[in-house]
Amino acid sequence: MIHELYDIISIYVTVGLLLLGGLSFLFVTIPDSPLLQSYRKARIAMAFAYLFFVAVNAVEYLFRDAENDSILLTQMVTL
Repeated sequence: MIHELYDIISIYVTVGLLLLGGLSFLFVTIPDSPLLQSYRKARIAMAFAYLFFVAVNAVEYLFRDAENDSILLTQMVTL
């Protein structure tokens, strides 16, 4: 029961929060100012980093072997 609850939390909550964070970075509006140009670039880089971790976590959870759980792999991809 505890292991199933941990799987649900780690799969859905982690992927959901990372997806929400990545999309919020993409859709935040920034005023048109030349001083904020580097902020725009950093915001887009962070959005793609979050979305990259969504993909990595989803692939890791989809292709993992439930019988031989690799804790090291889970620790490496968990943000």
